[in-house]
Amino acid sequence: MHEASEERTDLGLFGPGSVTWHVMGEPVLIVGGIRALLLQALHPRTMWGTAQNSELMDPSAAWARLVRTVEFVRVRTYGTHEEVERVGRRVRRLHSKLTGLDMRTGETFPVDDPENLLWVHMGEVDSYLDVARRAGVPLTARDADAFVDEQRRAAEVVGLDPADVPATVADMRDYYAGMRRQIFACREAREGCAACSARPCRGRCCRSSSPRPASGCWSCRRCRAGPAACTGCRACRPRTWPRR
Repeated sequence: MHEASEERTDLGLFGPGSVTWHVMGEPVLIVGGIRALLLQALHPRTMWGTAQNSELMDPSAAWARLVRTVEFVRVRTYGTHEEVERVGRRVRRLHSKLTGLDMRTGETFPVDDPENLLWVHMGEVDSYLDVARRAGVPLTARDADAFVDEQRRAAEVVGLDPADVPATVADMRDYYAGMRRQIFACREAREGCAACSARPCRGRCCRSSSPRPASGCWSCRRCRAGPAACTGCRACRPRTWPRR
């Protein structure tokens, strides 16, 4: 009984009093996830490493890979410490075995290079926070800083040193200012984004007796809309969604 009680009280990295739970619980964050993918694709080495080692470029498998990413984010956000450590260990082990080829220089680089990991991490943080604020989720400037700071725990899960990760919105702004000259949409980024957005999903995430939309899978089984549309429907949108 004592062990079961401890398991129930293990709230993982964040917990109900965190800004992370306040933000990540909003249905509109599916849009934040899509924004993060687009932003992450602008770092050439991050995109090359992904394209050369994953199923992202295969239209028939791309959505299944994205579903696995969503599950990783869910466990990292809401799982117990044991669950978070388990998924983090699996991701770190996988990344440690992979290398990418820089298409400009011909140089081989590790996929888990800290610069690549930090770009992916910041793409998530900036996107979740930006979309939440635009959707009307009530967040003060102090809340926004707290969210960025809390997410350093998430960065550690993938192998980053939290001390090297931006801790405030101002730090994050400075980080992006320093990265602007290094990013661009390489060919793999354009093709990868097209593969994820223009082809239908045929995996388990979309199985339903209702007709599937031609543009891809839906996230909301209640409104039967696409990923972008479902967050704005009356059934799915947060109560704080701006009314126009």
